[in-house]
Amino acid sequence: MDLFYILTVLAFAGLMQGLTGFGFGIVAMALLPLWMDFKLAAATVAAINVPVCWGTLWLNRKHFVWRDSAGLIAGVVVGVPIGVSMLSWGKSETLLRCLGGVMCFFAVLDPLLQRFRLGPIPHWYALPLGFLSGVFGGAFNIGGPPAVAYVYSQPWTKPQIIVALQAMFSVSAILRVGLMGNAGLLGSNVTFILGWSLIPVLCGIWLGGLLLNRMPQTHLKAAVFLMVFVMGVRYLIWPPSPRL
Repeated sequence: MDLFYILTVLAFAGLMQGLTGFGFGIVAMALLPLWMDFKLAAATVAAINVPVCWGTLWLNRKHFVWRDSAGLIAGVVVGVPIGVSMLSWGKSETLLRCLGGVMCFFAVLDPLLQRFRLGPIPHWYALPLGFLSGVFGGAFNIGGPPAVAYVYSQPWTKPQIIVALQAMFSVSAILRVGLMGNAGLLGSNVTFILGWSLIPVLCGIWLGGLLLNRMPQTHLKAAVFLMVFVMGVRYLIWPPSPRL
């Protein structure tokens, strides 16, 4: 039952990734800490993120434009090592409470940005927003929101938005795995879960890609961020005692 729950969560997170281009980390980290230690969850999501990001990038590769992702990638390269250092040295309960605060903040920030949209975010913001994505990604595996706010403000098509995000996430994922491995955070449990979850996750991404242009993105994002907010409040007030 433990493995079934974990695989279900990861497959659902993959579906959100295919639909929105950024849902995997935030959905997985909202639900996995209910069942497993925070650091184990973070290491697991980081390891799975490598094939997830590359799979999503491959599906949309024909829409890739280097200049759309260059600033975000540069920021991520600087931010990820800082975030992984926080993960390595922090206590799991403290990190869970921090995760809850970050989740609540981003869940509230996204609809506010959508409601009071002032036009495209200037391109020079890509670097600092990429840096924030790197820090939050390295520490909590939810580095998407700062970059998502940037790319969704641009006058790009859905495939362009998704491929720009995935180019950044792919670099971030490889950096995180390398740094986590060096810090001793990747153990046999991570390898075991990765082996079992790879096919369900990639199937979820594939299904999400098929449904990409058939589902209203506004309603979908609202549902995802509502769930993220609820789980964020849960972690802030009552950090769970994981089973694994």
